[in-house]
Amino acid sequence: MTTAQLNPTPDPVRQHVEMLHRLADGVDGLLVASAFNANLHSDKGTITHHHVGDVDGMVAAIDAHRDTPGANVYCGLQVMRRSLARGQRGGEKDIVAVLGLVADLDADTGKAAGEYPLAPNYVIETSPGNLQPFWLFDTPLTPDVAKEIARGLKMATGSDHGTADIAHVWRVPGTLNWPNAKKLARGRSPEPVPVTVTAPWDGTVTSAADLHRAVGAYAVSAAEPVMLGDLPEVDGVEVSTEAAALLGANGVDDRSAHAARVVEKLAFDGHPAEVAAALFLSATGDWLERYPTEERATADFQRLWGRFGAPHVESRANAEAFAARVVARVSGTAPAPANDNRNEKKDGPTFPGILTSAEFVRGFTPPDYLIDGIIQSGFLYSITGQTGSGKTAVALLVASCLALGEPLADQEVKQGRILYFAGENPDDVRMRWIGLCHELAIDPADIDAHFVEGVFSISEFAERIERDVAALGGCAAIFVDTTAAYFPGMDENSNVEMGHYARLLRSLTRIPCRPAVIAASHPVKNAAADNLLPRGGGAFLNEVDGNLSLAKKGDRTSELHWQGKFRGPDFKPITFDLPEIKVPTLVDSRGREIPTVRAVVVEESEIAARAQASSREDSDVLLAVRNNGNRSLRELAECLGWNNTNGEPDKRKVQRVTERLKRSGHVVYELSAWKLTKKGDAAATEAATQRHKAESSKRMVEGLVAKSRSRRTNRNRKGTEAA
Repeated sequence: MTTAQLNPTPDPVRQHVEMLHRLADGVDGLLVASAFNANLHSDKGTITHHHVGDVDGMVAAIDAHRDTPGANVYCGLQVMRRSLARGQRGGEKDIVAVLGLVADLDADTGKAAGEYPLAPNYVIETSPGNLQPFWLFDTPLTPDVAKEIARGLKMATGSDHGTADIAHVWRVPGTLNWPNAKKLARGRSPEPVPVTVTAPWDGTVTSAADLHRAVGAYAVSAAEPVMLGDLPEVDGVEVSTEAAALLGANGVDDRSAHAARVVEKLAFDGHPAEVAAALFLSATGDWLERYPTEERATADFQRLWGRFGAPHVESRANAEAFAARVVARVSGTAPAPANDNRNEKKDGPTFPGILTSAEFVRGFTPPDYLIDGIIQSGFLYSITGQTGSGKTAVALLVASCLALGEPLADQEVKQGRILYFAGENPDDVRMRWIGLCHELAIDPADIDAHFVEGVFSISEFAERIERDVAALGGCAAIFVDTTAAYFPGMDENSNVEMGHYARLLRSLTRIPCRPAVIAASHPVKNAAADNLLPRGGGAFLNEVDGNLSLAKKGDRTSELHWQGKFRGPDFKPITFDLPEIKVPTLVDSRGREIPTVRAVVVEESEIAARAQASSREDSDVLLAVRNNGNRSLRELAECLGWNNTNGEPDKRKVQRVTERLKRSGHVVYELSAWKLTKKGDAAATEAATQRHKAESSKRMVEGLVAKSRSRRTNRNRKGTEAA
């Protein structure tokens, strides 16, 4: 066997295709391969569609053209919708997700004058001197977000127009670049050149947020600067706490980036451009002093407003227009034209008028509960839980209860149609729904539940959603799984972006049937069970009507309550078990049953029994640690007589209890030994006292019973002797 056989040269086509499928993993859609022949005057191309994961099929489709004279092969960095017509390459409107961006640096046309905003993850050379650096995203982006970054990337790199086109396709390394007539006219040799990799992909990816920030400075120059009128006095102008902090900040590292944040926050808060400019120029923080003149600061504000402020103004106007259309449809009347409004100052606030007590209380609308005491029609809720807390399983159970009109933990439920956006992992949602329907003994065809599979832009398709919901006859609730999957911005931890996103979700509650919107959300980073707030801080939380928290309470058990905010009376926490289930209708391609997870409500009597058992287990471990804390988990299990189903010491049970005691501050683990804290020592003493009392009472009762039996026996004996 030769060395070449031992170490075969990697196939660049396969490596490129594997990279695309790895980046697209979890996205529901199609990857497209295209081949066009440079020797033909008119060629519609050979187009093949490939589901995410079909690496072999896509490689075979490309390989089919390797030896065809004139065949140029391309693949895009986008995932297209599954319903794309056969033989169609698709355009921007067909894109489901964008996996990365490419700068088209054609040295032979002079389109390579810029610089890299960040180091690319991968670079190919399509012909001598013509490079295509790839920035591969850490998470797939929606088309509208990717398009904005692409425009900035084109400006930053000085590259060809293809850079800004998110539907553009790119050559595949390992194939040949055949020149077309236009390139031959520029003096290109008629001989094809191989497309090669100059910087292989090492598996790294680029943060979309970082790339957005890096190209933002270039995009500013492309935005239309705002033209300012006379600036007003800022005395008496109210600013938010966050804006005040930004205006007064000292010692910032990057003046330009900080100035952009100031402008964006002022625009987000609703200040007109002139008011925002006056506030900007009157900032007390030392960042403003870094501008050499007030004229330079003003010019920078004008550019920044065009880039960061104007989109907020436009977004607010679009949202108001959408809300007005919804209101008009609900009321059956068109909005009054502007010249029919009251003769108020055009840009000033309107006074609502003084109401009598009777008029004021007549405005009360009784709550319309879908789930009694918890979920109201027309309200926006987040369900925030740690990974593994069962957000999807609980959301599907709640959805089934609504669709069937079945109680949830003894809470009355109003039956209604549900719509479920399965965005984060549609296949997992599908499996859980199959399992849940089997466990509930219902046919999925007999339940009034409807699903949207995969990620899409909620803002772009808002009217389509409203139209399709109306065609269904309305719906009682819309479930969004998850907020991260449908997030249209760059940074989930950005208060500004998440505030916009929450308002977008709230717009779904305003369609005529007034559905409740329930969005499964990820918590802030490293969130504990008592800090289950959705990402985006106060900006997101302020926009929802309630944040339902789902906290893990042990192995496969979670508790639903609320944290941070809840409009309505308090309700009892609901405990769910999350058992793994297997059902005969859920099998793989070889007929083997696939496990999935469902949520089951735990009855109050069972909760009480578990609490008592947990208390007993806690006391057992506290007393064992007080007796000897130098034992391992296995030794503690042996000491306590805790065995698993295999008859072996149950280390996992001991670990679960010790972790619970650590969280509650009763024990610590230091220098390879368990130790009781002051709180733990007091609890152990109390446990020992209670057990002593219990044992004493038990012995007393046993003694009394024994005496009673002895007396009875003696009486019987005497009676027998007397007879």
